[in-house]
Amino acid sequence: MGDDMRKLLRNTAAATVLAALVSPVALAAEKTPANNNSNTFLFSYRGDIDPFRGDIDPFRGDIDPFRGDINPFYGDISPFWGDISPFWGDIDPFRGDINPFHGDIDPFWGDIGPFRGHIDPFYGDINPFWGDIGPFWGDIGPFWGDVSASWGDIDPFSDDAVARYQTVADQLRQMFERADSVFGAAVNHETGQSLDDAVLSALLARYGINLDDPSSLSELDAARRSAFFLDFYDGLMGFTGLDRVDHWMPAVGWSPSLSQSAGAGENVVVGVLDFAFTASEGLNVRKSNGIDGQFRFNHGAAVAGLINAPLDGEGLMGLAPNAELMTYNPFDETLSTNFVDVAAGIEWLLARHSRVFNLSLGVPGTTFSQEWANVFSNSKIHRNAQDALFVFAAGNNGYTQNFNIDWSTVGTTDNLIIVGSVDPMNRISSFSNRPGNACFTVNGVCGEGDRLMDRFLVAPGELILVSDGQGGVVRMSGTSFAAPLVSGAAALVQGRWGWLGTRDVADVLLRSARDLGAPGTDAVYGRGMLDVRAAMSPLDSDAL
Repeated sequence: MGDDMRKLLRNTAAATVLAALVSPVALAAEKTPANNNSNTFLFSYRGDIDPFRGDIDPFRGDIDPFRGDINPFYGDISPFWGDISPFWGDIDPFRGDINPFHGDIDPFWGDIGPFRGHIDPFYGDINPFWGDIGPFWGDIGPFWGDVSASWGDIDPFSDDAVARYQTVADQLRQMFERADSVFGAAVNHETGQSLDDAVLSALLARYGINLDDPSSLSELDAARRSAFFLDFYDGLMGFTGLDRVDHWMPAVGWSPSLSQSAGAGENVVVGVLDFAFTASEGLNVRKSNGIDGQFRFNHGAAVAGLINAPLDGEGLMGLAPNAELMTYNPFDETLSTNFVDVAAGIEWLLARHSRVFNLSLGVPGTTFSQEWANVFSNSKIHRNAQDALFVFAAGNNGYTQNFNIDWSTVGTTDNLIIVGSVDPMNRISSFSNRPGNACFTVNGVCGEGDRLMDRFLVAPGELILVSDGQGGVVRMSGTSFAAPLVSGAAALVQGRWGWLGTRDVADVLLRSARDLGAPGTDAVYGRGMLDVRAAMSPLDSDAL
């Protein structure tokens, strides 16, 4: 658990690059999309990432662990500075420009209340000798806020700075003692070590904090302080003996009980076109294919886990844990791919009866590339794609599409959904691409319901807790991680009402979305926010 934040700082960037929908905010230089061809690179997105900007109040609402107002993330936080460019350089002209998305990422902007609603995973005693987790977080919440405020208010050049840093060091010791009184036995049970040896020593060392030398606290700016608190929280929550709750769950109206009561995606095959990952993730992977090699990149594991992680009392939870996954890796060692390999992957997944496709990849500088028309007009794909729903990440350039897509050779858009990212306050992420007023045209005509905004949803995509591909968790940002929330919801709907066609499933998700932004369908949020609870609550079940 101690490595979570380090991996967060490292992997969010990487993930941002690669998740064809990982969160790119605003690219310094956006490409003017021309008619993309097979030479177009598809990336996972890279660029400047600034995930902790503004006042963040992440643990507020009806959840025991953080009762009260906690404000550990304030100030200007930029842990992901610099250009993150895993896909630099000239790539074989026959590869392509398909990345998991790059750009500026600003995932935590403003006040965040990720645990709104009725999620109460820490009720009662987790284990008789482990103590009551709920009251601990309820008690430590205001205390944590006081430490954060005290720390942030110190002027390192003031006459009383030394004394004030000593006060913060003492407060941190008290916070750790409280944590040990609740989590100590659980940590020892799992690791054979004390909380200090298993978690705190490494945590303090990573941030250069020496409590015997309070002046070391002056080295942490607002970004590092915020990362420290989040790392502390995530590290402890790994020892609760429960599945991990994250802020996206109440935001989209999802709960484990909702999935369980609806069959959890049973009898639905979800095709995941993404990086390869090991079978040790506990996911229900039926078969995998594609380019060999995992390339030390957890993007595929992160995406697949949000769809399919089991409800087993440990680690992450996915929306549709009973669905079956078919996975295909189109990426090579350059961490990019091309539309030829992407088309081959879609063909393979269709041949194995995938009904829902997650495509967290794309072309930088577009919300939806013209090249997809060539893919879907391929005779093998066109013939079978009508029975599948394709969920695309919108990309992370902070780009608004300003050109139409000629869809004449494909025809229908009824089986497409494009997904952008919102922050925990339901505002469009600064890195998220947007639909604009662009349209899928057929013979030059924009038909009713064929604007990109008509096929566009948003979902949380900032600092999402995902698999690190090595049995742990990490936080990553990007539209790449908003898309699988929609894919998982699609599997839930399809599994609950198996007789619905994929167009019907898409219609359910789009029509049940919670309106955001300008009233009605708009050029920023499209149809609005994914609402799983609403999608699973038809007004008239008999009509189905």
